[in-house]
Amino acid sequence: MLSHPRYWIKQMAEDNRVYNYLGLCARAGKLVSGADAVRAMLTKGDALVLVVTHDCSRNTLDKLLCSADRGNRKGKRVPVMYSYGNSDKLGEAIGKPARTVAATGDRGFAEGLAKLLDGCVEEEKD
Repeated sequence: MLSHPRYWIKQMAEDNRVYNYLGLCARAGKLVSGADAVRAMLTKGDALVLVVTHDCSRNTLDKLLCSADRGNRKGKRVPVMYSYGNSDKLGEAIGKPARTVAATGDRGFAEGLAKLLDGCVEEEKD
């Protein structure tokens, strides 16, 4: 389980609809994946939704959150963060090798992705 002292990262149950949506977002060119690319996006404050896989290392997570802090200090908002799936499935869904992190800065895709991921939380509670 991913946790950090200053951030609450929502833990999700897996759902193929989320992977399909991430693939659509990637094909539209609105998804950034890979730790370095996402860190750059977080530092600029452009990320709206961040998806981190369950098998993401603690070191990578700390670097991502430090980048989000830097973006926040520049007056940018911290993205909504979700812990979802594993790196192999994420990479397969977006047509790339295994990835532990992905983010989108597009408002429409971010809202759709957040709605799907929040739905996974509600289904898990039932």
